Amino acid sequence: MSLKHVSHSRIQKRMHRMLIPVILIPLLFIGSFLSFYAINFLYRQAETQVVSDNLRAKSVLLDATLNFYTISEELFSDRNLTQLLITDYKTESEAISACNSYERLARTHANNSAISSILIYTDNPAIPNCRYIQQAEPEMLEQWFPLVSVSGSVSWQSSTLGYGESTYPGTNDRTPELTFLRSIPLSPSTHHAILVIKLSNNYLKNRIQNNDLFTTLSIGEQPVFFSSSRFYQGQAQPVPIDFAKKGFHSEGFLPFQGEKQIGCVTTLPAYHTEGEFYLTTIDLHAKDSIYKIGFICLLVLAAAMAASLFGLLYSTRYFSRRVTTLQTAMGHASQGNYDIIDTFKGDDELTDTFLNLKIMIGNIKQQELQMYEARIKEQTLVNQQQQMEYKLLASQINPHFIYNSLETIRMMSIGSGDRETASAIKLLGKTMHYVLENTGTASTTLDKELDYISSYLAIQKLRFEERFNYTIHVPPELSLSSYKILPLLLQPIVENAILHGLEEKENGGRLTITLHTEEENHLLITIEDNGKGMTGEELQNLKEQMDSSAEPDTSGSIGLCNISRRIRLIYGPPYSMDIVSSPDGGTSVYLLLPLLPAD
Repeated sequence: MSLKHVSHSRIQKRMHRMLIPVILIPLLFIGSFLSFYAINFLYRQAETQVVSDNLRAKSVLLDATLNFYTISEELFSDRNLTQLLITDYKTESEAISACNSYERLARTHANNSAISSILIYTDNPAIPNCRYIQQAEPEMLEQWFPLVSVSGSVSWQSSTLGYGESTYPGTNDRTPELTFLRSIPLSPSTHHAILVIKLSNNYLKNRIQNNDLFTTLSIGEQPVFFSSSRFYQGQAQPVPIDFAKKGFHSEGFLPFQGEKQIGCVTTLPAYHTEGEFYLTTIDLHAKDSIYKIGFICLLVLAAAMAASLFGLLYSTRYFSRRVTTLQTAMGHASQGNYDIIDTFKGDDELTDTFLNLKIMIGNIKQQELQMYEARIKEQTLVNQQQQMEYKLLASQINPHFIYNSLETIRMMSIGSGDRETASAIKLLGKTMHYVLENTGTASTTLDKELDYISSYLAIQKLRFEERFNYTIHVPPELSLSSYKILPLLLQPIVENAILHGLEEKENGGRLTITLHTEEENHLLITIEDNGKGMTGEELQNLKEQMDSSAEPDTSGSIGLCNISRRIRLIYGPPYSMDIVSSPDGGTSVYLLLPLLPAD
């Protein structure tokens, strides 16, 4: 078929059938995938935030409840309190004087911001109502005393009963508070007494309500005793909960106020009771944000497809017109008509083709020469581009270059007879390789970790010479390559022992690392030095920083604090780090870790 029979419409239709599926279908697929990925990512992020905030609220509640039980234990064994409660006072003034002279309850209340009120209720008629010890009202005898009828028993209640009832400002509505009840043994007296401690809702609000998430706390099926929304205070949990299921847990989209919201419901065992706390955390804005982002993604996708389609239609129409113009000129040339009117506009390949056609008509040989020169230039540009790429690749320095450079320096030191420097460079390269290899990894084997520590100690030995010696004891039955450990766990402890414990030693310094197993699944690592040690106050401050979530305030304790946090975070209880030290006896660091098989 000659070129003059190729119609404009056929060229344009063929381009439409070819380019529209090739461009729009991948664009639709990629846009849909990215939109789904963005929506799913936002959902996972919101769910993770809700679960994390729920865990934070659970930690706050656990700390408060454990503290209440600890306070009750101390009062439980207080003989002065027992004697005060069983005494049959002859006069009211004598009883009031005895109650006022007992200051332990007042000190406990003043030293614990989590306590809304702390009271002891008794049925001893000889004791009048005082500030912290009061007569039990009939309602209390009926509701609270039966809950802790067994001596020393404990109960948690969501209650508005008793002293310390809180109200919202400007209203008279009572709001329940979490109430801790525990009976106080008064044997052989026939009187009864219970300890009542109420958890401050203001304390929970300050510790928990620091973001826009909705939170409710309750005990069992009792009314909510804390809520970040005033409306739910004293009501039932706002989401469905299977109270019959022990350790109930639910997360994801939860029904709330007739809609589905991203939330999380978990339980916390009530200390020393069969009951459970229920903690509900909901993000009321996450779903709307996800829908908004999804709508924006779809809108952007639609706009991109419309723009692509418009550009495609315009380009094919423009291209087909230019092809038709070129086709007409070539048809005239094939018929021997070389009087071609130069009406071809543009600056692209079709324009070059039209110009080449004119040159071909004038001088075919010259056209062939020009085409050859154009190819040479094109190849030259490709070669230059390749050379630039090779230079760029050659300029990239990676760790292998560093290792090879260190090895070259080491061989030069050996060649010059300086074997001590060569040994130091080899140890440095070995430690650098281990650090880079384990950066970002979750575990390594015990033999690799100890090999790294040996290299590190050897470098320090070159620095301090005979000022200290070190020993590593490993049980012969312990296969180091068969068990794993967190990478870079021991080096900060060893470094701390050398720099802070042994640095002032002129001679006789000693560092000992001992491994042994406890039972079958625990590994105990002891790192001891005979350095200057720490005073009792320094040791206490260090342990407080290790237990705290805040950053340490001294550079020397940052490494130890990070080690303690890594162990607690990765392994959890009962695994931990402990330090024993005295100014005269050096320092011992004990790491209790799980004995985990290597992957």
